Amino acid sequence: MKITYSKNQERRGYTLIEILVAMSVFSIMISIVAGGLTQALRTQRQAAALLAANSNLSLSIEQMAREIRTGYDFCVSTVNVCDSTHLIFRNYRDSYITYAFNNKRIERAELSQDVVPQTIDLEPLTADNVTIDSLSFLAIPDLPARVTMVVRILPQDPTLQNNPIYIQTTVSARPI
Repeated sequence: MKITYSKNQERRGYTLIEILVAMSVFSIMISIVAGGLTQALRTQRQAAALLAANSNLSLSIEQMAREIRTGYDFCVSTVNVCDSTHLIFRNYRDSYITYAFNNKRIERAELSQDVVPQTIDLEPLTADNVTIDSLSFLAIPDLPARVTMVVRILPQDPTLQNNPIYIQTTVSARPI
């Protein structure tokens, strides 16, 4: 059986050039969408890292503020370590409390009232997903005593190392 076409009959189907143009347009659209999706995922990952770092630091600062509010005798002279990276005071149980910037973390130690050694074992307050770049304390012993903390943090995500977060807060101790 032989198929013949008359001049008035149209051929059905696509030419090779039409198929190549359609595939090229489709490939370009897929590339644009994939690039946008990749960027959106990267941005979401960075936002999650910043949020986790900020959340952890906020929790640490809140814990410090709670203890400072009930503290007194800030930067006690028997320790001789009172500088801008250490805060030493007595809490409501008469224990010596120290907060320090050490190993790119905020660390804490509690000591009995009888012992205030020069070198103490500090426990970290901040998690490993936060790198504390700098921490400074300013204790004003007026009544009521006030402590200002300034913290600069860097998230662990290497793409965010140029985006530090600065947090500053002032806590006033309740008069005893």
